[in-house]
This record gives sequence, structure tokens and C-alpha cells, in this order.
Amino acid sequence: MVEGLKYLKKIIDRYNHCKVRDVIDLERIDKSAKEGGFLPFLPLIFAGLAAVGAATGWISAAVKAANANKAAEAEKSEKRRHNMEMEKNSSRFGSSRYSRDS
Repeated sequence: MVEGLKYLKKIIDRYNHCKVRDVIDLERIDKSAKEGGFLPFLPLIFAGLAAVGAATGWISAAVKAANANKAAEAEKSEKRRHNMEMEKNSSRFGSSRYSRDS
């Protein structure tokens, strides 16, 4: 907006010999010129939201992978415990009908 005012002043100075210059009050134009606002920041706001969404996606993927790894370890240890228990039970009763000893 400030550059627009500079451009307007250049145009007015170019026509310095006209009486129109006396009618235009540059101080009033400077006071009424609005500066700032949130519209220039909209792309930055949306970019920030997109970055937060992407970071959230990566974080959730990492947490999901860690939970899957933990679940796989728990399943592996449970299988090992179960197999050890089954071997212990089979040796307690002697040879089974599926063994080659009999």
C-alpha cells in the first residue's frame, strides 16, 4: 500500500502545474491508508497448518511402528513361553504316539 502511495505522489508531482494538486490532500491520503491486516499472512498460516499435519503424520507413523515392534516382541516371547511349556508337558508324560521312540 505504501508503494501505491509513492506512485500516486509521483503522478501528482508530474502534474504539478495543474490546479488539481491543490484539491488533493496528501496528508489525508496518508492517514486513511490501511497498513497490515491478515490477508498477506494467509499463505503462511496455511503452510504452517500443512507442516503441522505432515509432522503429525510422521509422528503417528513412528508411534505405530514402535507399537507394532513392541507387539511383535510380546508375541515372540509368548510363543517361546508356550513352546517351552508344551515341551515340558510332553516330556513329563513320556513318549507320545507321534515320537519315533515307540
